[in-house]
Amino acid sequence: MNYQIQKLISQINDLSDFSEVARSEGFLDLVDFLSLKKSLLLLKLVVLSKLPPQSKETLENRSEPKPFINPNKRGDIKDQILGFIKERKEVSSLEIFNAFRYLSRRSIKRYIESLLKDGAIKRIVINNNKTLYNAQ
Repeated sequence: MNYQIQKLISQINDLSDFSEVARSEGFLDLVDFLSLKKSLLLLKLVVLSKLPPQSKETLENRSEPKPFINPNKRGDIKDQILGFIKERKEVSSLEIFNAFRYLSRRSIKRYIESLLKDGAIKRIVINNNKTLYNAQ
């Protein structure tokens, strides 16, 4: 998938996550919340429609990614994220978010920053616009 489209989809997902928090905190009533969710889904559809035909076929044939771990057996999530990165050699934030989707993006970012600080993983920046992580 084109990196820019992937980034847009990630930002739309962030807005969707934010809307759920805003709704749970009482900042949005149900009608506004549902209207916003509908608009975000339509925007995602428009962005995905910009993919080349071969990418659309790949996207349609792909099944929903399964979580990397069972959320009922959390244990040390930081170690589980590290194991996920080690297993895949190089991994993007989006792949981590999808694998651990029962966690908030904010929590995942904190775990990633902690792993970076500990020296367990390394950040790789490609062409100043794509970031990957790999285990040390």
